[in-house]
Amino acid sequence: MISPRLKNLIWIFVEKFGLIVVSFITFLIFAAYLSAQEYGEGIFAIAVVEFVGVFLSGLWNDPLVRQNKRVLAAYSSIFWFGGATACLTVLLVLGLLYLVNSDISLLILVAIASLKVLAVVLARPFVAQMRRERNFKKLAMRTLGGKLLGALIGIVMAMSGFGSLAVIMQIVVMETASLLVMMWGNSKYLAASTDFKLFINMTVEGFPIAIRQVVSGSLIRGTIVILGFTTSSQTVGYFGFANRLVELPYAAINTGLRSYVLPVFASRANQGLDISTLITRLTVATASLLMPIFLWVAVLAPFMLSMLFADKWSSATEIFQVIAILAACRFLTLYHGIALISLGKAKVGMVYEIANALVTLMLVLGLSFTFGLTGVLVALTINLGLDFVIKIVSLKVVLNYALRDYLINMGKMLLALVCMFGALLLCQQLNVNPYVRMVIAVCVSALVYLVVLRLLRFDIKHNIVSALKL
Repeated sequence: MISPRLKNLIWIFVEKFGLIVVSFITFLIFAAYLSAQEYGEGIFAIAVVEFVGVFLSGLWNDPLVRQNKRVLAAYSSIFWFGGATACLTVLLVLGLLYLVNSDISLLILVAIASLKVLAVVLARPFVAQMRRERNFKKLAMRTLGGKLLGALIGIVMAMSGFGSLAVIMQIVVMETASLLVMMWGNSKYLAASTDFKLFINMTVEGFPIAIRQVVSGSLIRGTIVILGFTTSSQTVGYFGFANRLVELPYAAINTGLRSYVLPVFASRANQGLDISTLITRLTVATASLLMPIFLWVAVLAPFMLSMLFADKWSSATEIFQVIAILAACRFLTLYHGIALISLGKAKVGMVYEIANALVTLMLVLGLSFTFGLTGVLVALTINLGLDFVIKIVSLKVVLNYALRDYLINMGKMLLALVCMFGALLLCQQLNVNPYVRMVIAVCVSALVYLVVLRLLRFDIKHNIVSALKL
């Protein structure tokens, strides 16, 4: 018999992973039917309003769940006063955007995308109630249902020639449909008396959380907004395409691993057991298996993108390759943040992570004016390096972390990856059928990788098997 806690974890995973799968399918269809400019205009409008949406939902999410007294009044207050706040905030953003860029068509796109913000805010009381009831199944079903409907509408509009509006309507329909489903039969939350003072108190309580969420998730969103002002919609489209094509599979892997690893770390930590060796073993196992895959994707990108989209997105090839390599490097510290959460030390290093994101955005602003996307990629590379240091140091602060063992294992693996990378590049020079060349490149580079690891006495099989037994 499955325990209630495991059921909740399963439904959380179904929601997160299901959303990623639907998003990936929708993205591929958008890439096939939309131009870079159309896709760029759509994701720029979404990025602008998501700053507002993330901030406002962050204001009231946790305070609503923690509310013990006058729960109905709290729900009603957030629905009505929060909805009014969302409308006023959106009008303010549109006014500021008009002062910076008076393009009416862009303002219309942002205004339509802003409907998502209103739907997200109005849904907060209903989401909070489901979280309080631990009704994660219903939460997952309404999210997936909305996503499927939004994806269907977006795909039909893209195929019908609606351009950037298809990208925007996908998310607007998703959030609106989810809201309407939750509102059905729950009118008591809306009919209860409101309390403006209670609304203000919850807003003040959630303000630090909202700021943290906006800043921590601002890197890619902020980069897209900055590129929208410093470059062209076409450039935004190429960057968004490359980043999305890498981020969706990375997010799917990350979600699955987090769902598996977090309970393991938390259980060991609660028992007073040292998890430093566990972190290193899992990191080595995961990185040694997944980094070569992302490296293959990066090197073989020209052939793969050409096979999927012909020459339509060829200008995004180099961007995609760099982002794929950066994603591969993120596996080196995949579990460090999860370990801090399991130890109840999630705030350690947070200030530095926020500062890193802000510094990176300033670099993007400065470099993109002169160097375009090349400057953006330089800024993201610097961000990755600083993030690596912050995560290692943060874990060292709270744990007796075996840093020497970690660095030795990572050094061996990186040396093997460099040799593998060289083999991949050499195989690309073969004058044979492209499909045959790709197969040869993968097989030869994999062999080189395994041989070098063996020479360095790095037992990849032992590391993976021991990790699976945890």
